[in-house]
Amino acid sequence: HLAHTFTQKLELEDIKIRDEALFQALTNGVIMFDSAKRVLLANPAATRFTGLPEEGYYLSELYKLFPSLDLKEKVDEAIREGKITHVEEVPLVNFFFEIFIVSVKYSNGEIIGGAIILHDVTHIKELDHAKTEFVSLASHQLRTPLTSINWYIEMLQAGDAGAVNDKQKEFLDEVYKGSRRMVQLVSDLLNVSRLETGRLKI
Repeated sequence: HLAHTFTQKLELEDIKIRDEALFQALTNGVIMFDSAKRVLLANPAATRFTGLPEEGYYLSELYKLFPSLDLKEKVDEAIREGKITHVEEVPLVNFFFEIFIVSVKYSNGEIIGGAIILHDVTHIKELDHAKTEFVSLASHQLRTPLTSINWYIEMLQAGDAGAVNDKQKEFLDEVYKGSRRMVQLVSDLLNVSRLETGRLKI
C-alpha cells in the first residue's frame, strides 16, 4: 500500500513538473489571477511583454499598460459571465497584442479567478502594413504609364497619326475601354490602401 501511494505521488509530481515546464515555455504571455484580481503566476513571456514580475501584484498594475483599452471592464465581464473575452490589436509600447481573458472554475462551476493570455501579433501587423504600402506604391507606379497609354489611344482615335479605318477604330475602342477599366481598378486599389492607413475616411 505504501509503495502504491509513493508511486502515485511520484506520478503526480511528474505531471506537475511537465505542466510547469509547458507553462514556462509558452510563447504566449499567460497571467493567472485569483478572485481578488491578485496575480498568482505569470510565465516568462508575460513578464517579458509587460515588464511586470511573475507574481505578487494586482491586475490594476497591468491595466495601466493598456490606456487605450478598458481592460478592467473586460476582466470583470469575463469573470462575471464565465466566458472567453477576446480583444484584437491592442498596442503596448512598440508591440501589438491579441488578448484573451478566460475564467477559471472549480468543478462545481464556481469561478475562482482567471487568466489573461497575451498573443504577440506585431509581426502580422507589420506584414499587413507592408502589404498596404506595396499596394499603394504599385498603384501609384501603374497610374503614370496608364495615363500615357490612354493619351496616345485618344490621339490615334482622333486621327493625329493619320486616318483610321473602321476596323482599326473598333480595335482602338476596345483597347481604350480596357485601359480605362485598369485606371479605375488602380484608383480602387489606391482608395483601399488609403482607407487601411487612415488617409481616407468614409
